[in-house]
Amino acid sequence: MEAARTIESIEEEIINDMKDKFGWRIQSVTPIHLGHGNLKWIMNTDSESYFVKKYCKVRYRRGLEEVHEALLHQDLMYRDGLPCQPVYSYINRYIHRLQSEEDYMVTGVSKGELIRAGTANLQQMYSLGEATGKMHKWMNLHMPRRTVLHWELWSKQKMMDRLETNLHETYEANHNKYVSAIQKQMEILNSLDMNIFEPCAKGWAHWDMHVDNLLFYKDGLADIVDFDRLQFVYPDFDISRALLSCA
Repeated sequence: MEAARTIESIEEEIINDMKDKFGWRIQSVTPIHLGHGNLKWIMNTDSESYFVKKYCKVRYRRGLEEVHEALLHQDLMYRDGLPCQPVYSYINRYIHRLQSEEDYMVTGVSKGELIRAGTANLQQMYSLGEATGKMHKWMNLHMPRRTVLHWELWSKQKMMDRLETNLHETYEANHNKYVSAIQKQMEILNSLDMNIFEPCAKGWAHWDMHVDNLLFYKDGLADIVDFDRLQFVYPDFDISRALLSCA
């Protein structure tokens, strides 16, 4: 009950804060039970709907400045016609601080729908590929130029050592259904020639382009959502994750 009261109090505080900042009078609220740690809602006025996310302090204990920059660029991409939702700012801030020192953001609501993993049709995949290319081109043109990667590819040995640890912990926890998956990962990793990754281009990427962050119409992509992890890494991540997740 304490957790429920806490969520209700945060929800009420956000509703009051949006009224003060934007003049919105929220009429109804629908919780979204997807993702990890963050609280999410669809909040409706009598004429508009908004997606609201309250950030988890544990997940973001290092701060939210990089997320703020990602939200800024998401909003700019929306204004330039890319398939994503607008992000609402107040006094040039895209992350809003409550008196309780909780932080939240607000975007528009996509008209698209989530699909199950592995069920995207040909038109949806073509549209996703086209949009991903345009997004990467926009990022290369408009985002700061960097030379240092946010994340470096580990050596095969380091990845194998981590998987060995995961496998041991999984055995100890009796999570048998995951054991075969980890063993399969190790088999695939062992067969890989790591040199194939050397030519991979470095650049800005969404870095979380899986099926739960993509909304579709029946014949195409509606919106890419959740730009919080936007980083200078390998753009090929966006392509590979989308293919593995959607096709």
